Amino acid sequence: MSGLNKITIERNQKTLLELVVKPGNDICADCKARNPRWASHNLGIFICMGCASIHRKIGTHITKVKSITMDAWTKEQVESMKSFGNIKSNAIYNPNELRYPPPPNLMDAERDSELEQYIRSKYEYKRFLDKSALVASKLGPSRSASSVTSGGSSRSVSTPLTTTTSKPHSLNSTVPKEVQDVPRPSAVVQPPASQPRSVSQPLLMMQQSRPRTQQTQPAPQPKAVPAEGVSNPRNPC
Repeated sequence: MSGLNKITIERNQKTLLELVVKPGNDICADCKARNPRWASHNLGIFICMGCASIHRKIGTHITKVKSITMDAWTKEQVESMKSFGNIKSNAIYNPNELRYPPPPNLMDAERDSELEQYIRSKYEYKRFLDKSALVASKLGPSRSASSVTSGGSSRSVSTPLTTTTSKPHSLNSTVPKEVQDVPRPSAVVQPPASQPRSVSQPLLMMQQSRPRTQQTQPAPQPKAVPAEGVSNPRNPC
């Protein structure tokens, strides 16, 4: 921290004091005590002095605690506090405070024990964690928004799946080579089936080709003429 000059330290402290009075940051993120003056910059939360001592006990691999008025802050640490804050951090580490509320106000010894167990469960063991909100916070606003749309409306825009048709295996791949060398018989071409001829059609043609016979009438017989000199026996002279 020796590289930070006085002007930078004062500017960062002023920014922290502006952040801590915002709604949600003005109460402790864990026990809900008012006017917190400590913060965990890697978790992005403002906490009271009692919860800060528990955070220190847990270890810096989980939470890194600083005083917003007595310690020097870097620009990156202040930016982390800007990005999160109590409301956003609690939405990740304990989104359902009605189901997992902080311990009530009991006697100091009992409350400290229950409060430590609550804080460890919240940050160290992550028993109340919302994993989807944690992933979205790490991706950032632009990438997290795109991931949300890809889960819903952008599915219709996704590229269609290409279906690949598998080629049928050749018979030569499964038939032994000795069988492959045998010449195959040529295919016998069968003549097309003859269609049955209609019986009525030839008869009709034969009837049309026959010449029509004219009906012959018998010739009229000549009348008998009586011979001359022959007398009619029926007419006597």
